[in-house]
Amino acid sequence: MKKLLMLMTVLLAGSSCFAMEPEQDEKVSSSTSIQKIQKFHETRSERLQTDIKDAFDKISSRKEAKETFHFYGSDYYGFLGIDDNAFFDRILKESPTEQENFYVLDVGAGDFSWGKALVRYINKENLSPKIKVHIVSVTGEKYKGVDIQEIGSCKQYNIGAFNIENIEDIFSKSKEIGLKDVKFDWIVSRYTFIHLVDPAGTFSQCYDLLKPGGFISMDGFPINYHNHPKITGRNSIVEFLQDVGEPYLIRDYGSDRGFYQFLLKKTSENPSIPMQYADSVGWTEIANTAPHAVASFTKLTLPLNWDTIHSPDEYVSDYTPRFYGDQKLFDWLLKEDMRYFKGGRPWKYKKWAS
Repeated sequence: MKKLLMLMTVLLAGSSCFAMEPEQDEKVSSSTSIQKIQKFHETRSERLQTDIKDAFDKISSRKEAKETFHFYGSDYYGFLGIDDNAFFDRILKESPTEQENFYVLDVGAGDFSWGKALVRYINKENLSPKIKVHIVSVTGEKYKGVDIQEIGSCKQYNIGAFNIENIEDIFSKSKEIGLKDVKFDWIVSRYTFIHLVDPAGTFSQCYDLLKPGGFISMDGFPINYHNHPKITGRNSIVEFLQDVGEPYLIRDYGSDRGFYQFLLKKTSENPSIPMQYADSVGWTEIANTAPHAVASFTKLTLPLNWDTIHSPDEYVSDYTPRFYGDQKLFDWLLKEDMRYFKGGRPWKYKKWAS
């Protein structure tokens, strides 16, 4: 039942706001400035930047990465049980009629399998000759280099030697890639952010690279709150997503021991996130990852009172997929059947009371 604790917070129907009262055990200074999320990473300390560089140098130099990592790519990701191809079809369908270029980004693409599979699917769809889909897959391994190809209706970018934690800076400065000022319709990432030194700062860059109305689908990641050490594991990603303040959904996966996957929609160009980098650097140990340094933050809002959250008994027996978070976003998902497993149990939005 502990696996449901972090889910009990995303509760109010039609809103991503929490219903629980915040803890009152620590005062938060109202005079502390709030960081703009899209430029959050620009305040990294020299020590944190050094840790990021050292981690990248260590990982990117491996040539046996496929054997080193627990996950190294797949033809499909199926975030939250959503069919990847059906989701992209929905993006195309609901785009402005004048839009001709679409951009998709896979952060931490491993062997580039997902992007290649999407290229194959799109080229079977008989799209208008005016439409071009740019599928960008980035990974850290230095030996992979850069491979850019025109394939039917798609332009495929397979990019190695890429420091993911500085993704925004690389796109803006690299003439070889040619993606300066590009905004993405959809950004995905699978089993990547849990390995990063600063996943929150990297997320903020991805958010900035997303166009208004665009989506991020990815695994959750740990946030080390220096002034609230009790906020750990899955609870930390829920606290973080709530502070971002955008519509999002998390799905209950039952026995899945990993961080919850989430879908987030960008609705604002200039949101703020009430946290800032702490002076210290923390340490994380997560299953299927090597222990590594991780950025620490000072949370500038009071955390939720997790002691008031209760899990239901009905979950144990029926295994119905339940989504928590923004009900409007959930209703949008239900307009078309985008389930990866067609014919499976219907999705449900679940509202919990504290």
